[in-house]
Amino acid sequence: MTDKRSPRPASPKKAAAARANGAKSKGPLTAAGKSRSSQNAVRHGCYSNALLLCNEKPADWEELLLDFISRFNPIGKVEIGLVEEMAAAHWRIRRYWFAESATIDMVMLEQQPALEKEFVNISEPGRLSCAVSHLLSPSEPQSLQFYHRLESRLRRHFSRALSDLLKIQQLRLNSQPAPLPQEPITKNDETNPPLTQPPPSQPLAASPSKPGPTSTHSQPHTIHLPTDVEALVSGHGSLYLAPNHQQASHHLSKL
Repeated sequence: MTDKRSPRPASPKKAAAARANGAKSKGPLTAAGKSRSSQNAVRHGCYSNALLLCNEKPADWEELLLDFISRFNPIGKVEIGLVEEMAAAHWRIRRYWFAESATIDMVMLEQQPALEKEFVNISEPGRLSCAVSHLLSPSEPQSLQFYHRLESRLRRHFSRALSDLLKIQQLRLNSQPAPLPQEPITKNDETNPPLTQPPPSQPLAASPSKPGPTSTHSQPHTIHLPTDVEALVSGHGSLYLAPNHQQASHHLSKL
């Protein structure tokens, strides 16, 4: 008896681990690794043998494919296959450009003798018009219409492969885990001392003034009296008075 129950969804941790493991393979990073990867794509490409005709050069195809690989940098067989489809569509479009030109040239050469007899002097655009009209006539195999339809189909093929490739690459980039936030860097005071801040502006200290007398008699000094006063105290020698004139008068009155 088979169990028909749906499988349990993976936990967020398992889903994150699966995305992280899938994102580890980012393809070759060095120029030598990319060159080897490109050679592997050319060597094992499914179009390398089935695409080319007998008159087409493999070296030209490999050069074109390498240009596409270096431009889109595919990773894995799915992306490489889409790049090969784009390169093959590009190659075939140009192939049928040459085929269309060759078809018109062949008709112009076939019509040249008849046109020279019918027209005295016919221009080259006139010859091209006659050849295209002949190819577009209902009696012809409609080769020009075939080339035009084929080119339109190949262009749609190219655009679809390009769209699928860009979607797959975008999904691959979105599946990569987001980078972890960086932890703040702690600074060590010994190795990274903090910057010294300038001290706050302080008011300028007042300039010290000359100390004055603490008392009226701390620093006595000699004064010169008028002649009449000097005559009164001539017998007492020099008189020491305080700077205040009132005090000097007081001392004189005592004499």
